[in-house]
Amino acid sequence: MRTKGTPETASEENQLENKMFRLKPEAIRAFDILKAEQGARSGPRLMAEAIDLLLKKYGKKPIGFP
Repeated sequence: MRTKGTPETASEENQLENKMFRLKPEAIRAFDILKAEQGARSGPRLMAEAIDLLLKKYGKKPIGFP
């Protein structure tokens, strides 16, 4: 059964898109552990932070997604 989120969460989720990545099992396991340590619904935030770090590394302006 699916529960409704708060209006803030629902609107944020509507703005998100799925992207497919192929990763080694070790990377998947490490990311899953990090998500568990950071709390519920932290996956999108962690991925946004990773994208910002990559953009900075390659001299691009980070998005700054919260």
